[in-house]
Amino acid sequence: MHPVVLVTGAIIAALLVFAGMLLLGVAIVRWLKLPTDLPEGPRFEPPPPDLIEDPAGAAERAAERAAWAALGHRARVLWQAAVRAHDERLPCAAACEAAAKAGETAFKARDETALTAAEQALADAQR
Repeated sequence: MHPVVLVTGAIIAALLVFAGMLLLGVAIVRWLKLPTDLPEGPRFEPPPPDLIEDPAGAAERAAERAAWAALGHRARVLWQAAVRAHDERLPCAAACEAAAKAGETAFKARDETALTAAEQALADAQR
């Protein structure tokens, strides 16, 4: 046989073995019911600031943006706890998810008391 035919056959065989191993891995993940991809969840970040030429209120706008980013961090912690409870199949997973959704709503509304209530609901559900 010609060497080009042998090399081509070896490459095709290697690709078929690779595809078979990939399909076997996918089948194992589905059979074990593992998460196929990581849940990204909502993004708890404030939108980019408006371009304003007036530097007088810059400190005030920066403080407002920092407070909103802090709310986003707290809401993200709620969401991560809900994902962890779901992944570990804890009995409180539904309550944790409800608290995370309440935290997301509170973040969008910039409501710190509602976010604190959602954090308290999460703490109560995890007990």
